[in-house]
Amino acid sequence: VAIASVIVHEPDILILDEPLVGLDREGKTDLLRIVEKWKTLGKTVILISHDIETVINHVDRVVVLEKGKKVFDGTRMEFLEEYDPRFFTSKMLVMRELVLKREDPFSMSDDELLERVCNS
Repeated sequence: VAIASVIVHEPDILILDEPLVGLDREGKTDLLRIVEKWKTLGKTVILISHDIETVINHVDRVVVLEKGKKVFDGTRMEFLEEYDPRFFTSKMLVMRELVLKREDPFSMSDDELLERVCNS
Protein backbone atom coordinates (compact mmCIF):
# COMPACT_ATOMS: atom_id res chain seq x y z
CA VAL A 1 0.00 0.00 0.00
CA ALA A 2 2.82 2.43 0.88
CA ILE A 3 4.58 1.79 -2.43
CA ALA A 4 1.35 2.24 -4.37
CA SER A 5 0.78 5.60 -2.69
CA VAL A 6 4.20 6.76 -3.93
CA ILE A 7 3.92 5.30 -7.46
CA VAL A 8 0.62 7.08 -8.06
CA HIS A 9 2.59 10.37 -8.06
CA GLU A 10 4.85 9.02 -10.86
CA PRO A 11 8.22 10.18 -9.52
CA ASP A 12 11.23 9.97 -11.87
CA ILE A 13 13.23 8.25 -9.13
CA LEU A 14 11.78 5.53 -6.91
CA ILE A 15 13.84 4.69 -3.80
CA LEU A 16 12.94 1.44 -2.05
CA ASP A 17 14.72 0.66 1.22
CA GLU A 18 14.54 -3.05 2.10
CA PRO A 19 11.19 -3.48 0.32
CA LEU A 20 11.35 -7.29 0.36
CA VAL A 21 11.63 -7.70 4.14
CA GLY A 22 8.60 -9.46 5.54
CA LEU A 23 7.11 -10.33 2.15
CA ASP A 24 6.25 -13.88 1.19
CA ARG A 25 7.40 -15.31 -2.15
CA GLU A 26 4.32 -14.01 -3.97
CA GLY A 27 4.72 -10.55 -2.46
CA LYS A 28 8.38 -10.42 -3.51
CA THR A 29 7.46 -11.49 -7.04
CA ASP A 30 4.76 -8.83 -7.27
CA LEU A 31 7.08 -6.11 -5.99
CA LEU A 32 9.87 -7.07 -8.39
CA ARG A 33 7.37 -6.97 -11.27
CA ILE A 34 6.57 -3.39 -10.25
CA VAL A 35 10.31 -2.59 -10.27
CA GLU A 36 10.67 -4.09 -13.76
CA LYS A 37 7.64 -2.18 -15.04
CA TRP A 38 8.97 1.05 -13.57
CA LYS A 39 12.31 0.49 -15.34
CA THR A 40 10.56 -0.09 -18.69
CA LEU A 41 8.94 3.31 -18.25
CA GLY A 42 12.43 4.85 -18.20
CA LYS A 43 12.27 5.59 -14.48
CA THR A 44 15.18 5.17 -12.08
CA VAL A 45 14.75 2.66 -9.29
CA ILE A 46 17.16 2.61 -6.35
CA LEU A 47 16.70 -0.67 -4.55
CA ILE A 48 18.42 -0.97 -1.17
CA SER A 49 18.56 -4.57 0.00
CA HIS A 50 20.62 -7.14 1.86
CA ASP A 51 18.99 -9.82 -0.33
CA ILE A 52 21.36 -9.55 -3.30
CA GLU A 53 20.49 -13.02 -4.59
CA THR A 54 16.87 -11.97 -5.10
CA VAL A 55 17.46 -8.48 -6.47
CA ILE A 56 20.48 -9.09 -8.71
CA ASN A 57 18.21 -10.23 -11.55
CA HIS A 58 16.39 -6.90 -11.43
CA VAL A 59 19.23 -4.38 -11.31
CA ASP A 60 21.63 -2.92 -13.85
CA ARG A 61 24.17 -1.63 -11.36
CA VAL A 62 25.35 -2.83 -7.95
CA VAL A 63 26.78 -0.57 -5.27
CA VAL A 64 28.06 -2.22 -2.08
CA LEU A 65 28.52 -0.23 1.11
CA GLU A 66 30.48 -1.45 4.10
CA LYS A 67 30.55 0.65 7.26
CA GLY A 68 29.23 3.62 5.30
CA LYS A 69 31.90 3.45 2.60
CA LYS A 70 31.45 2.41 -1.01
CA VAL A 71 33.53 -0.71 -1.64
CA PHE A 72 32.10 -1.71 -5.01
CA ASP A 73 30.31 0.07 -7.85
CA GLY A 74 29.71 -1.66 -11.18
CA THR A 75 27.39 -3.67 -13.36
CA ARG A 76 25.83 -6.86 -12.06
CA MET A 77 28.17 -8.86 -14.33
CA GLU A 78 31.20 -7.00 -12.90
CA PHE A 79 29.85 -7.65 -9.40
CA LEU A 80 29.68 -11.39 -9.98
CA GLU A 81 33.11 -11.41 -11.57
CA GLU A 82 35.00 -9.08 -9.22
CA TYR A 83 33.35 -9.00 -5.79
CA ASP A 84 34.56 -11.28 -2.99
CA PRO A 85 32.82 -14.64 -3.60
CA ARG A 86 33.00 -15.54 0.12
CA PHE A 87 29.81 -13.53 0.47
CA PHE A 88 27.94 -15.33 -2.33
CA THR A 89 25.23 -17.94 -2.00
CA SER A 90 25.49 -21.23 -3.93
CA LYS A 91 23.30 -19.81 -6.70
CA MET A 92 25.48 -16.71 -6.98
CA LEU A 93 28.65 -18.83 -7.10
CA VAL A 94 27.21 -20.71 -10.08
CA MET A 95 26.27 -17.39 -11.67
CA ARG A 96 29.86 -16.22 -11.07
CA GLU A 97 31.25 -19.36 -12.74
CA LEU A 98 29.05 -18.70 -15.77
CA VAL A 99 30.21 -15.07 -15.98
CA LEU A 100 33.85 -16.18 -15.79
CA LYS A 101 33.12 -18.57 -18.70
CA ARG A 102 31.61 -15.57 -20.58
CA GLU A 103 28.09 -16.99 -20.32
CA ASP A 104 25.14 -14.83 -19.31
CA PRO A 105 23.45 -16.21 -16.18
CA PHE A 106 20.74 -13.57 -16.48
CA SER A 107 19.46 -15.15 -19.68
CA MET A 108 18.80 -18.43 -17.82
CA SER A 109 15.65 -19.37 -15.96
CA ASP A 110 15.73 -20.06 -12.23
CA ASP A 111 15.23 -23.75 -13.05
CA GLU A 112 18.32 -23.78 -15.28
CA LEU A 113 20.38 -22.07 -12.58
CA LEU A 114 19.05 -24.46 -9.93
CA GLU A 115 20.06 -27.41 -12.09
CA ARG A 116 23.57 -25.95 -12.37
CA VAL A 117 23.69 -25.46 -8.57
CA CYS A 118 22.64 -29.06 -7.98
CA ASN A 119 25.24 -30.34 -10.44
CA SER A 120 28.13 -28.30 -9.09
